[in-house]
Amino acid sequence: MSTALRKPGREHFPIYPKGFIVLRILQLVVAVIVLGLVAYSIHFLAWDGNAFMLAVAIMTILTSIYHLVAWFGAPEAFNYWAVLALDILLIVMWLASFSVVAAHIAPWMQYYGSYLYLTSTYEQAWWTGLAAASGMVSFMLFR
Repeated sequence: MSTALRKPGREHFPIYPKGFIVLRILQLVVAVIVLGLVAYSIHFLAWDGNAFMLAVAIMTILTSIYHLVAWFGAPEAFNYWAVLALDILLIVMWLASFSVVAAHIAPWMQYYGSYLYLTSTYEQAWWTGLAAASGMVSFMLFR
């Protein structure tokens, strides 16, 4: 499609398929869910894996907000090279973060999984919150 068919002021926007902005909104929602789960787990025990995932969730929220604001509000702020670079960075960061959390949580869940049902509600919430955060489909939303 040529630039003559695009809206004035939006000639520099790539032509996205239908539903692409819905995907950006879902990325934002999933990042907020992961942020809540990981922040809850940091309340009990802070270690490098969940702190890294917290940082990645915050970066995703900021990136999604930038993209949505540039798309709907300020088209002159949109830069497709910045969006591409941020998406590539976030793909790598999400892959690394939930791999670190899953690798750290898996042995504990394997060895102490049956014990967790006998522990307090707070300990169960910590373990299951980390397991849910590591298993979220955040990475899948980044294509």
